[in-house]
Amino acid sequence: MGCSIPRSFNKTSLLFINSIFLLAVAAVLAAQDTSASVSGEIRGPRGATLGPLNAELTRLEPPHSTFSLRLDDEGRFKFTVLPPGTFTLTVAQLGFKTLKVKSIVVASADQKTLPPLRMDVSPTDMPWLPIPEFELRAGDQRFGNLAGRVMRDEVRPLTRATVQLFCDDLICGETKTDANGDFLFLNLAPRDEYSFRISHPGFYSWQGTDHTAFEVLAGYDATYEPIVLPRRHRLSRAASTVR
Repeated sequence: MGCSIPRSFNKTSLLFINSIFLLAVAAVLAAQDTSASVSGEIRGPRGATLGPLNAELTRLEPPHSTFSLRLDDEGRFKFTVLPPGTFTLTVAQLGFKTLKVKSIVVASADQKTLPPLRMDVSPTDMPWLPIPEFELRAGDQRFGNLAGRVMRDEVRPLTRATVQLFCDDLICGETKTDANGDFLFLNLAPRDEYSFRISHPGFYSWQGTDHTAFEVLAGYDATYEPIVLPRRHRLSRAASTVR
């Protein structure tokens, strides 16, 4: 049995129905699009542009996909069509400290913009310069946190060590390491020239030099590699006796 269209149902009516159908399809497709994006900007020292750099965004959850792109001439980047997950951003360039940002959590259809980032020069003759790992910070994005760890050797943490934070030549914070040797300074103003003095009875004190400045970026937690405090060696009674 066939179906006929009434004569009053003209071409204009058909076009109208087709338009409604297409709009409905577009709305369904948009609702089904759960892809996300992560964008940001990276500058060099004193805000200088770095030129094109390669950046990688790696998803921590299986299948551990890695997305790559090249920053534009202004240091801007935007990763698109991302699945939900937790990502790590890595930017490496010869002559610069490798930049790594962890714990970038992306939800479905999230359009995330990272706070501004900076890459610092790393002279090839100073490979021991402290390099932080950054994580997105919860809370006020105008400030940053600074964390580290103090060890008595390569495997054992040093508990209750005194960590003094210096702004220029003035002490601007003080704390103690916990049971894991960790210390943390919260809500610091962004700057690239913080320094530490670390001390503990029975150990030599550690004081940074002009080349071991610690950086805080607005909107990030900066975590630095462990610092080992050498133990003071006691002189034997025989060696210390004056003859």
